[in-house]
Amino acid sequence: MIGAITRIVGCLAIIVVLFHDGVVLGLAQITTDQDAQLAARAAAQSWSASPDLQKAYDAAALSVASKGTDIDTESFKIDANGLVTLTAHRTTSTMVADHLSWFDSLTHPHSIATATVEKN
Repeated sequence: MIGAITRIVGCLAIIVVLFHDGVVLGLAQITTDQDAQLAARAAAQSWSASPDLQKAYDAAALSVASKGTDIDTESFKIDANGLVTLTAHRTTSTMVADHLSWFDSLTHPHSIATATVEKN
């Protein structure tokens, strides 16, 4: 009887961990996508007010810094047509997945976003 209860508790624990990690990883990707869009819009607004690349990058990075999202400096650009393109990165903490290298692409989600600078 105790062996059966132990197996049931063990199976339930595994299910809870898998469910938790799945939800956390899914939310991390969605949040990274949203943060990337927010940062791109912030950069576009900053560029519209003052066409300074560093100020636009700072506006993008600052708009999502408190959420734990980083904006890649190498991918940040504003082209001649006023299109802002950037890549946002985030690190996710899970119970198991972040300890296994197989899940690196899931535990470190990234998202590419674009926004158009409004012409005055």
